[in-house]
Amino acid sequence: MIYASDLFMTMRRDRVRSSDRALSWRKAGSSYGAWLMKVGER
Repeated sequence: MIYASDLFMTMRRDRVRSSDRALSWRKAGSSYGAWLMKVGER
């Protein structure tokens, strides 16, 4: 299953410069963690 956020991150990753890549990955990881916790509450 493909989530809209995954598609957005893929598009964003294609445009992001390599200097910003680490920050983007950390941002994605934190938002994914928050999403996992939200789903886990159900």
